[in-house]
Amino acid sequence: MKQRQLFLKLFILGALLGLFALGLSFVNYIVYEREGYQNQVVREIERNQIDSQRLVSPFITVPYTQMVACDYRENPALKDKLCAESGEQLFFPEQIDWDAKFDVSDEKYRRTIYAATSYMATLKSQGKFRHVNEQVVTANQRTLDWQSARFVLPIKDLRGVHQKPILTIAGEKRQLDFSEYQQTGSGGGISYLSVALPNFSLNDFDFTLDMSLEGLQVFSLVPTTEKTTFNATGNWADAKYFGDSLPTQNSSFDQQFSAKWQSITLGYQNRQDYMRCWNAMNCSNNDYYEDKTGEILSKASGFAVEFIEPVNVYSQTDRAIKYGWMITLITFASFFLFESLKGLAIHPIQYLLVGIAQSVFFLLLLSFSEQYSFLSAYYIAAIACIGLIGWYLRFVMGKWLHAILFSVLLGSLYVVMYVLLQSAEKTFFMGSIFAFVLVAAVMFITRNVDWYQMSLKNPKSNG
Repeated sequence: MKQRQLFLKLFILGALLGLFALGLSFVNYIVYEREGYQNQVVREIERNQIDSQRLVSPFITVPYTQMVACDYRENPALKDKLCAESGEQLFFPEQIDWDAKFDVSDEKYRRTIYAATSYMATLKSQGKFRHVNEQVVTANQRTLDWQSARFVLPIKDLRGVHQKPILTIAGEKRQLDFSEYQQTGSGGGISYLSVALPNFSLNDFDFTLDMSLEGLQVFSLVPTTEKTTFNATGNWADAKYFGDSLPTQNSSFDQQFSAKWQSITLGYQNRQDYMRCWNAMNCSNNDYYEDKTGEILSKASGFAVEFIEPVNVYSQTDRAIKYGWMITLITFASFFLFESLKGLAIHPIQYLLVGIAQSVFFLLLLSFSEQYSFLSAYYIAAIACIGLIGWYLRFVMGKWLHAILFSVLLGSLYVVMYVLLQSAEKTFFMGSIFAFVLVAAVMFITRNVDWYQMSLKNPKSNG
């Protein structure tokens, strides 16, 4: 090939690659748009049906009154006098152990082709109240109304409570109620279940709490005790752990997961925040006594697990598109080497049509993966595009053998891309090896090519 023709052909191929990069960007935009529809469906489910859940370890509240210096700013006559102030004294368990079994599904909440992962958690906790007398000593001479004591359980979304939790103390069972108790500062997306404890005394006692809780995608537990353990198991292998404390043990196998958390520090900090803010004192960032309890509860430190999709078709397709330019580049380079070595002229329009077919692969992958599994969608899209390109190359290259060889090459590229997509943790490692092998293959094939003498004076017909 004359040097001018060579550089012109390379320039045209470069322009075509740039054009396909724009085309892949458009396909990528479609992926983000479809993912936006999915997220919109999840938000609608959160708003209209069920939300993620945030459960706070229970505690006991006891109303109190105490005499304090009167606020005389509006009434100077109250200066140097005492006024009665009321509030609630909080008592936290010394220890609580949680066991949770999650039944996870992505079938219950579905809108057309879009679905959200939900769970039904069966929860059981065992706790101990100890040294209650010592807590009372720190109550600033408060007069406590023990007959009005209540056992309180804060929960983010009460729509997930389909049966009232059962509290057991000394063999006596009590049901936590939805409406009997609402603390005035229950904002910030936190609601409360509670039950009266009219016989609550200063004696140490143990309790158990049994409940079921439905939620969407994420479950988090906020500890308030000196020592907290949380054991979770479920039928979902793809569990993501986050929060202020990660599991000390976790495993995933055979579509099951298990995890265990332990903490003695998070409960202390959360407990301090509750006691400081529960009665609307010293919680605001300004001079007003504004109750921030709900906000404290919703942002408190805790353990969290998210049930993610095993295969997110949008993130997988997005990653596949990032490899799209590589496949097109390798295909064009293979064509160029073939016509250079065999003296066969392949027109830029033929390059263009093959590149378009490869771009359509990603549209097929996205549309089919929304209906079927990602593997099935990938298989269907790859077979369709490879078959179409192979059939077309039979007429471009003039021989079925050459078309079959290129189809095998293209199929190998799609296999490599799928392997890279499934090996997220080793993508860079495997990709770098593939790049090295590819460069080595090109160098080996062209080791005897005299690029200066290459010419297309008498190109072969591709009819």
